[in-house]
Amino acid sequence: MKRNLRTSLRLAAGGCLAALVVACSSDLDELEVTRSSGDTPTLATPTVEVGNTSATLTSQITGIDDYTVRNYGFVYSAVDSLPGYAVSSTNKRQRVTSRDDDGTYTAELKSLTMNTLYYARAYAITIDADNVNDTIFSQTITFSLEKVLPDIELMPITNRAKRGACAFAKFNNPGNLDLVKYGISYSTTQYPTVSDDGETANDTCAYEGYEGEFGAFFQVLEPKTLYYVRAWAITAEDTVYSNQRMFRTTEGGRYSWAWASNYSGAVSAGAADRISEAMDSAAYYYNNYSNLYLSASVEYNTGVTTADCSYGGWIRFGATERYQWVGTAQHETSHGLGVGTASNWGTILVSGVWTGQCGQRTCRAIMHDQTQQLKGDSQHMWPGGINQREEVTTGTTNSYNETIKNERMLRGNAMICNALQIDGLATP
Repeated sequence: MKRNLRTSLRLAAGGCLAALVVACSSDLDELEVTRSSGDTPTLATPTVEVGNTSATLTSQITGIDDYTVRNYGFVYSAVDSLPGYAVSSTNKRQRVTSRDDDGTYTAELKSLTMNTLYYARAYAITIDADNVNDTIFSQTITFSLEKVLPDIELMPITNRAKRGACAFAKFNNPGNLDLVKYGISYSTTQYPTVSDDGETANDTCAYEGYEGEFGAFFQVLEPKTLYYVRAWAITAEDTVYSNQRMFRTTEGGRYSWAWASNYSGAVSAGAADRISEAMDSAAYYYNNYSNLYLSASVEYNTGVTTADCSYGGWIRFGATERYQWVGTAQHETSHGLGVGTASNWGTILVSGVWTGQCGQRTCRAIMHDQTQQLKGDSQHMWPGGINQREEVTTGTTNSYNETIKNERMLRGNAMICNALQIDGLATP
């Protein structure tokens, strides 16, 4: 088991070392290992594990008897075939970053150059019982970093509606080339490219279970149409594509509404047209950006401060004009569809976080930010719940200072509600 160097080593005693060793300092560490009498220190030929822009070297020191080992690690060079201890423009040194109790130790060499042959060997500075120091080396190995292209996987497209869909991809391996940008494109013809319609991602998600993922929200699709989708990544040297998937847009939702109570009161108050327009607009977004069914009943009720809705779709609008608009209509519609009202709302929403994958991924695609989490309480969800008018009109800012607002937020609300049902939220 690897341990942090400084928690497992003790400081060496004694005076300053000879010229090969840097000035005496308390941060030089002594290696403690099991000793066999009569042995002399030896270093195993290093093994190497090559990363994207770095390499991890491992060696082992054995045969320590009456020796103290200080300032050990690896020396490496892209020029000198037998790198020495002294640091120069062509010779570098890296001290140990972790070790095991049996004397095995590792160090990471960073900022290496692609397609370059490196020479490396382990070193250790030892002090015997007579306080005589020496520098020992292992055999030299060679290694190089080769170009590794990104490996991208496009996942199945589960959240799709009449005019919208959310697609998600992930990096199985980001490769070791600088990423310029990456995203997901779609087309009605096979093998879409970066020049086709789609969306560029801001980042990959670092939350557990979603490592390396990114998403895109397609907003202007045609109904009942077959689309081809590919994710892509542009590197400093090449453009890489994922596997291709297909999906067909749907016939859309079946959301309707009708006045059920006090229409005349709404007319007298001058609210009927505003409420009707709000409900018509909500029906448009839910029918185009979800596949949900709801038959809503609308009531004008001056006893309601803002607006409310019961499970199944009885929506009451109060007298305040601020709430007689599309955002409120969609917010209340989401309650009618189960947000905060379905019997299993509190089952899927755990400790304030939505645990369904489709809902979480859709939220991140809508918000163009893979660090977002879809959250909620006993009644509401956010982001995308349109809990205040300003979430749409002023907008909601993501982690990249990008403001998500207006139609994207209204469409996104319907897509998120569609995702909640995919995740198993009980339908009315």
